[in-house]
Amino acid sequence: MTTVPAPTAGTRNGQKLFQITDLPAGLAVGAVLEALTADGAPAREVVWTPDGHRSVYADTWLDAHLPGSPAGPGNGPADGDGRGEDDKELWDAAGLAGRSPRPSGPRTPPIPPSPPARSKA
Repeated sequence: MTTVPAPTAGTRNGQKLFQITDLPAGLAVGAVLEALTADGAPAREVVWTPDGHRSVYADTWLDAHLPGSPAGPGNGPADGDGRGEDDKELWDAAGLAGRSPRPSGPRTPPIPPSPPARSKA
């Protein structure tokens, strides 16, 4: 079983920032290993090929995001995870009359207003 260390120096939250075009060709799951998070919770470590990058997912997170599971999105096999064709809501002018379209994904917090410009004295 692998214990996963805290994020490395130079990162504030362990997030890897890259463009989708930066991913290696032939990216695939090479192995899935039992692991523990930094706080000792059960997890799965995914080893990606061809570059050997490792990602760790807490079991509780995986359970909460498993489509069709009681805890997961949709709560049923036919409901999907909200990203498939059957989960889309098609909009047209008549259907939007008097209402705004509602996003189906997670809501992001509003961007705070910029501070007022300083006047040069």
